[in-house]
Amino acid sequence: MQEVIAKMSGASKSFDKLKVLDQITIELKSGTILGLIGPSGAGKSTAIKCLI
Repeated sequence: MQEVIAKMSGASKSFDKLKVLDQITIELKSGTILGLIGPSGAGKSTAIKCLI
């Protein structure tokens, strides 16, 4: 069984009144490789910043 090394559950993020992330859940286990893809402005970098 792999150990959970990072977890974010039900996270949301807003800038002023603009909600950019809504109920994001991520669980990373040791040895896992994750790719986060999407169009420009989708919130990929913001999600990673919230996780770390």
